[in-house]
Amino acid sequence: MSSVRASNGWLAAVAPALVRPPSKGWMRFIRLALFAVCALPAALLISGLLRGDLGVNPVETLLNQSGLWALRFLVLTLAVTPLRWLTGAAWVIRLRRQVGLWAFFYAASHFLSMRSSSTVWCSRRFSPTSRIARSSWWA
Repeated sequence: MSSVRASNGWLAAVAPALVRPPSKGWMRFIRLALFAVCALPAALLISGLLRGDLGVNPVETLLNQSGLWALRFLVLTLAVTPLRWLTGAAWVIRLRRQVGLWAFFYAASHFLSMRSSSTVWCSRRFSPTSRIARSSWWA
C-alpha cells in the first residue's frame, strides 16, 4: 500500500485493471450498456401505461416512479466524483454526463406528467386573466 500514490486511491493497489482506462471498444460497450440500463425504467413505465398495468391510479404511479428515478439518477450522477476520488479510476467521469442527462430526462418527464395530469392546477392557479376577472378589487 505504501508504494501506491495517494492520488491513485485504494483500488489501484487491490485491482489495478479497474483503474486503468478501458479501450475505445470497451468504452463504447460500457456506454451502450449504460444507455440500455438507464432506458429500462422508462421502457417499463411506457409499456405498463400502454398495457394498463400501472395499478388503480396510473397517473400517480407514473408521477411517483418518474420522480423516484430522477432522484436515483441524480444521486448516482453526484456520486461519480467521490467514486473517482476513492478508487482513482478517472475514466468513470466520462459516464457522468450520460447519467446526468438521464436524470434530467426523468425529472422533465415527472414535471410534464404532473403538469399534464392536473388540468385544474394548470388552469385555475396560473391563469392571470381569470384571477383579474374574478377579483372584486380590480373594478
